[in-house]
Amino acid sequence: MFNTCEPTTSGQVCDTTTTSNPKSTTNTITTSSSGGGNARARVRARIAQENALTEQDLDALNDAYFQAFHRVAPPNVIALWRRYRQNGMETSLFLMAIDETMLAPYPSPRYMVAVLSRWIHCGILTEIQRVEEQERRESCIWRQRRARDAERYGFNIDDLPY
Repeated sequence: MFNTCEPTTSGQVCDTTTTSNPKSTTNTITTSSSGGGNARARVRARIAQENALTEQDLDALNDAYFQAFHRVAPPNVIALWRRYRQNGMETSLFLMAIDETMLAPYPSPRYMVAVLSRWIHCGILTEIQRVEEQERRESCIWRQRRARDAERYGFNIDDLPY
């Protein structure tokens, strides 16, 4: 009886145990430590730990949430904050979302979640990206408004005072 180790094409190790009887062979596939799956999992765990929501950040977010909505942040909102933080979103964006929600005609926690979801969908993860996106949107809206006014009143766009 003897063991042989043979690498497979997928980066695993196949341990073959052979007895004196050539008809009885047992194959056991074990994953080696150099396999890609474990390394990816370790990298994901390290990134998630680096991007974890700290207690100070959570306290600041809870205070802002309480001031805005006059209630404690529910567990689903805290879980959302943690998940978005692990995806790389800065904590300051959560506070900006609360501020933007308070400017809405009918501010609600659902509106805040919608704002955060829109930012994630647009790939906005930092405060700088948020400011750049806001400037881009405002410049587009401004050009559209100028073109509409010029068309409405029969002016050339360059003739408008604004």
